[in-house]
Amino acid sequence: MAYATTTDDVQPLVAVYLTLTTTSVPTLAQVGRWVDETSARIDSALRAAGYTDVPATGTTDLVMLRGMVANEVARKALLVGLGYDQANKLGINDLFGGFAAFIKSINDGDEVLVDQSPTVGTIGMIQAGVYGRESVPTTRTRCYPYGRWGW
Repeated sequence: MAYATTTDDVQPLVAVYLTLTTTSVPTLAQVGRWVDETSARIDSALRAAGYTDVPATGTTDLVMLRGMVANEVARKALLVGLGYDQANKLGINDLFGGFAAFIKSINDGDEVLVDQSPTVGTIGMIQAGVYGRESVPTTRTRCYPYGRWGW
Protein backbone atom coordinates (compact mmCIF):
# COMPACT_ATOMS: atom_id res chain seq x y z
CA MET A 1 0.00 0.00 0.00
CA ALA A 2 1.40 3.38 -0.97
CA TYR A 3 1.34 5.96 1.81
CA ALA A 4 1.31 8.95 -0.58
CA THR A 5 0.07 9.85 -4.05
CA THR A 6 1.97 11.53 -6.83
CA THR A 7 -0.52 14.25 -7.69
CA ASP A 8 -1.86 15.10 -4.23
CA ASP A 9 1.29 14.78 -2.15
CA VAL A 10 4.43 14.98 -4.31
CA GLN A 11 3.43 17.48 -7.01
CA PRO A 12 2.80 20.34 -4.55
CA LEU A 13 6.28 19.85 -3.07
CA VAL A 14 8.03 20.13 -6.44
CA ALA A 15 5.63 22.55 -8.19
CA VAL A 16 7.97 25.55 -8.00
CA TYR A 17 10.57 23.70 -10.08
CA LEU A 18 8.78 20.84 -11.87
CA THR A 19 5.41 19.91 -13.27
CA LEU A 20 5.09 16.14 -13.30
CA THR A 21 3.53 14.82 -16.51
CA THR A 22 3.75 11.74 -18.70
CA THR A 23 6.61 13.39 -20.62
CA SER A 24 8.43 15.29 -17.86
CA VAL A 25 11.75 14.25 -16.38
CA PRO A 26 11.05 12.38 -14.20
CA THR A 27 7.75 11.14 -15.56
CA LEU A 28 4.59 10.78 -13.54
CA ALA A 29 4.92 6.99 -13.83
CA GLN A 30 8.49 7.04 -12.47
CA VAL A 31 7.45 9.15 -9.52
CA GLY A 32 4.55 6.77 -8.89
CA ARG A 33 7.01 3.86 -8.74
CA TRP A 34 9.17 5.80 -6.28
CA VAL A 35 6.12 6.30 -4.08
CA ASP A 36 5.55 2.53 -4.07
CA GLU A 37 9.24 1.76 -3.46
CA THR A 38 9.53 4.27 -0.62
CA SER A 39 6.35 2.93 0.99
CA ALA A 40 7.75 -0.60 0.73
CA ARG A 41 10.96 0.52 2.48
CA ILE A 42 8.90 1.90 5.34
CA ASP A 43 6.90 -1.34 5.56
CA SER A 44 10.14 -3.33 5.65
CA ALA A 45 11.55 -1.15 8.45
CA LEU A 46 8.30 -1.45 10.42
CA ARG A 47 8.25 -5.23 10.05
CA ALA A 48 11.91 -5.43 11.15
CA ALA A 49 11.10 -3.26 14.17
CA GLY A 50 8.42 -5.72 15.32
CA TYR A 51 5.22 -4.14 14.03
CA THR A 52 2.64 -6.70 13.00
CA ASP A 53 0.02 -4.42 11.43
CA VAL A 54 1.97 -3.63 8.25
CA PRO A 55 1.18 -1.64 6.19
CA ALA A 56 0.19 0.79 8.92
CA THR A 57 -3.49 1.73 9.03
CA GLY A 58 -3.86 4.06 12.02
CA THR A 59 -5.01 7.58 11.21
CA THR A 60 -2.09 9.37 12.89
CA ASP A 61 0.44 6.88 11.52
CA LEU A 62 -0.85 7.40 7.99
CA VAL A 63 -0.48 11.18 8.28
CA MET A 64 3.13 10.82 9.46
CA LEU A 65 4.07 8.21 6.85
CA ARG A 66 2.36 10.12 4.05
CA GLY A 67 4.58 13.12 4.77
CA MET A 68 7.74 11.02 4.94
CA VAL A 69 7.03 9.30 1.62
CA ALA A 70 6.04 12.55 -0.11
CA ASN A 71 9.21 14.32 1.08
CA GLU A 72 11.52 11.49 0.02
CA VAL A 73 9.93 11.13 -3.40
CA ALA A 74 9.96 14.91 -3.91
CA ARG A 75 13.69 14.89 -3.10
CA LYS A 76 14.31 12.19 -5.74
CA ALA A 77 12.16 13.96 -8.31
CA LEU A 78 14.01 17.24 -7.80
CA LEU A 79 17.42 15.56 -7.97
CA VAL A 80 16.49 13.92 -11.27
CA GLY A 81 14.51 16.82 -12.71
CA LEU A 82 16.95 19.60 -11.86
CA GLY A 83 20.15 17.61 -11.93
CA TYR A 84 22.23 16.87 -8.87
CA ASP A 85 24.37 20.03 -9.05
CA GLN A 86 21.43 22.42 -9.29
CA ALA A 87 19.43 20.53 -6.64
CA ASN A 88 22.46 20.57 -4.36
CA LYS A 89 22.87 24.34 -4.79
CA LEU A 90 19.24 24.78 -3.78
CA GLY A 91 19.77 22.65 -0.67
CA ILE A 92 17.28 19.96 -1.72
CA ASN A 93 19.03 17.23 0.28
CA ASP A 94 19.08 19.42 3.36
CA LEU A 95 15.45 20.34 2.91
CA PHE A 96 14.10 16.88 2.16
CA GLY A 97 16.91 14.61 3.39
CA GLY A 98 15.33 13.20 6.55
CA PHE A 99 14.10 9.88 5.18
CA ALA A 100 17.23 7.84 5.89
CA ALA A 101 17.33 9.19 9.44
CA PHE A 102 13.64 8.32 9.84
CA ILE A 103 14.20 4.71 8.75
CA LYS A 104 17.20 4.45 11.08
CA SER A 105 15.19 5.84 14.00
CA ILE A 106 12.48 3.21 13.43
CA ASN A 107 15.10 0.45 13.25
CA ASP A 108 16.80 1.74 16.40
CA GLY A 109 13.50 2.06 18.25
CA ASP A 110 13.94 5.81 18.75
CA GLU A 111 10.80 6.60 16.76
CA VAL A 112 7.59 4.61 16.96
CA LEU A 113 4.19 4.68 15.39
CA VAL A 114 1.49 6.43 17.38
CA ASP A 115 -1.47 4.15 16.69
CA GLN A 116 0.27 0.82 17.35
CA SER A 117 3.29 -0.55 19.14
CA PRO A 118 5.85 -3.12 18.06
CA THR A 119 5.46 -6.60 19.48
CA VAL A 120 7.83 -6.80 22.44
CA GLY A 121 8.35 -8.91 25.52
CA THR A 122 11.05 -9.87 27.97
CA ILE A 123 13.30 -12.85 28.42
CA GLY A 124 12.50 -13.13 32.08
CA MET A 125 14.86 -12.82 34.98
CA ILE A 126 18.57 -13.50 34.99
CA GLN A 127 20.15 -14.49 38.30
CA ALA A 128 23.70 -13.27 38.81
CA GLY A 129 25.86 -14.29 41.75
CA VAL A 130 28.14 -11.53 42.97
CA TYR A 131 30.28 -10.87 46.01
CA GLY A 132 29.29 -8.06 48.32
CA ARG A 133 31.51 -5.78 50.30
CA GLU A 134 32.35 -8.41 52.93
CA SER A 135 33.15 -11.08 50.30
CA VAL A 136 29.91 -12.87 51.14
CA PRO A 137 28.16 -14.35 48.13
CA THR A 138 24.86 -12.62 47.42
CA THR A 139 22.38 -12.90 44.60
CA ARG A 140 21.05 -9.94 42.72
CA THR A 141 18.27 -10.18 40.20
CA ARG A 142 18.12 -8.06 37.11
CA CYS A 143 15.64 -8.04 34.29
CA TYR A 144 17.03 -7.54 30.80
CA PRO A 145 14.47 -6.84 28.09
CA TYR A 146 15.26 -8.58 24.86
CA GLY A 147 15.01 -5.43 22.76
CA ARG A 148 13.63 -5.49 19.26
CA TRP A 149 15.05 -8.80 18.04
CA GLY A 150 12.69 -11.28 19.66
CA TRP A 151 13.32 -14.79 20.90
